[in-house]
Amino acid sequence: PTTNWDGLVEAAMAKLVGDGDRCLCVVVRPEDFREVEHQAELLKFHGCAVRAIADEGEYRHRLIARKKQISGWTTRPENQMMKNRLEHHFAARSAFVVGLSAQDANIHTVLHEATQGLARVWPHSPPAVVFAEQSLHHHHKHVLQVTYGDSYSSNVDAISESALLGAYAKPALVGLLLFTLAEKLCTLVGCVPELVLSDPDVERIRRDLLSLRDSAGALADADPSGFVQRLVWFLAFALSVFRKGEVASPDELHYRPISVLPVVRAVEDADYPGASLGRLAVAVSLLARGSGEGQWSLSLGTAGSPSDGVLNVAHGHRKSKVFAVRDSRALSQLEVDGVLDPDDDDAVVILAEGTQALTRSPRAHYGRTGTSGVRCIDIEDLCGSVGTADELFEAFRLEGAL
Repeated sequence: PTTNWDGLVEAAMAKLVGDGDRCLCVVVRPEDFREVEHQAELLKFHGCAVRAIADEGEYRHRLIARKKQISGWTTRPENQMMKNRLEHHFAARSAFVVGLSAQDANIHTVLHEATQGLARVWPHSPPAVVFAEQSLHHHHKHVLQVTYGDSYSSNVDAISESALLGAYAKPALVGLLLFTLAEKLCTLVGCVPELVLSDPDVERIRRDLLSLRDSAGALADADPSGFVQRLVWFLAFALSVFRKGEVASPDELHYRPISVLPVVRAVEDADYPGASLGRLAVAVSLLARGSGEGQWSLSLGTAGSPSDGVLNVAHGHRKSKVFAVRDSRALSQLEVDGVLDPDDDDAVVILAEGTQALTRSPRAHYGRTGTSGVRCIDIEDLCGSVGTADELFEAFRLEGAL
């Protein structure tokens, strides 16, 4: 739900996936609720300026701004379906309030009527409302009072503490992005069937992923917006290479998530490649461990120069170009497209499923040339041949000559 008129969310989705309408349903009118269910729904209950420009007769009068319009919003019959949807969301789910003061009268009415249908009683876990703010103002406290009803006054300090995130929208959303990515990878580590380690060793693998998350978060402090753009396009590039061995031009590169559903639900689907993605998560953890222990440094590749690797691992004077692929088909595609040269002894391929001998390119001369070619790490084989996290890391380092 948003009170914003602008089209920034829609523009961002279009930039991410190429066709924003495929993933995002924008609801302004009651008729918009008839749209086929999408992955995400944007409820623009104060109207949409973009649509008002395109179709003034249909959407101009739906723009809500003046105090009188806001106060009368909940009583207009044409807003009943939107009001019902907002009440359902607030009553059934926890609310993360970002960049919205929540001081409009129609919002308070919706919140009050939602709690009449399904009341919240403190203590409540997770909190019913969390604000991306550094302090709570009177309108925030009013929202909490409406939300928790009779239990608010006797628990005001605890409720206020639970509702205050302590960070504004931009760092909060960057943190949420990094948290989600790390949690998905940590969950996928548990989907690798051949990885039979003790609980402390599995936690070590996950801890290295969290360490990488925190290091990335530190880099985001200086320029959150630029950091997110670089991270998203890197993920789009890396996952495209992993899944199919394909590299689109930067202008045509689109983001496809690790999982469309929450990952704990996605891994229950027999067709979801949880094991392969889990091995990728293990490989990321091992690369992060080496970086954290000072054995090498990591830098990100780009779709604009794919033959330089998805990642670069620098150790002393040597720099290795790292590619992670799901299977031999993806690996072959990289070779066919000329992204990966099988004779390149600076390249490392991390293979999630099975083994594949790389085909040598034709040579001008017969005999040995002194080059060893691409180093291939069969992460599936490695995971099944070790008994501890330390053994796994050492085998990974040796196999890749890192």
